[in-house]
Amino acid sequence: MKSLVSGPCRRKYLGYVYAVLASEKQKEILGSLSSDLNFRLALYIFFAALLSAFVVGVVTFFLITDSICSIAGVVKRFQDGDYSARIHGYAKGNLGVLTSTFNEMADVIVENFETITATDRFRQELIANVSHDLRAPLSIMQGYAETLAIKRETLSGPETERYLAIVLEGTKKLSVLVDQLFQY
Repeated sequence: MKSLVSGPCRRKYLGYVYAVLASEKQKEILGSLSSDLNFRLALYIFFAALLSAFVVGVVTFFLITDSICSIAGVVKRFQDGDYSARIHGYAKGNLGVLTSTFNEMADVIVENFETITATDRFRQELIANVSHDLRAPLSIMQGYAETLAIKRETLSGPETERYLAIVLEGTKKLSVLVDQLFQY
């Protein structure tokens, strides 16, 4: 082999120089590949984390919207007249607050409906009783007034006075009933 260097360092041969240069070049290439591998690995980890966060976000979104849709379904049933509809299964967080608030509101509405129904029944009974109580004296007064009108010439004085007293008594009872009705 020929010597590359002249002078006192003549002992170095071409083969050795190539070997030294080749190992430096190999270190440079391996370093470049290693840094490229680290970059690609970091890039893969970044995209894997991004994809994982996206999947978790989509799953969470659908879980929340599914919960909201089921709550909306119960509210719609209540609106359509199913007053026993209540939201079940949410005890924590904002959905829990919404659930308990809706259920309490629904209970109050049902109680108010029951109160209104009871009040309406009471009103109907009151009207029926008042109507009956007002008709009795009116019927009596009407009957005696008709008798007086029909038989006015055939009735004696005491009979006419008695009929008029009955009509007067009926008007007094009717007046008392009307006063009581106004007091109620």
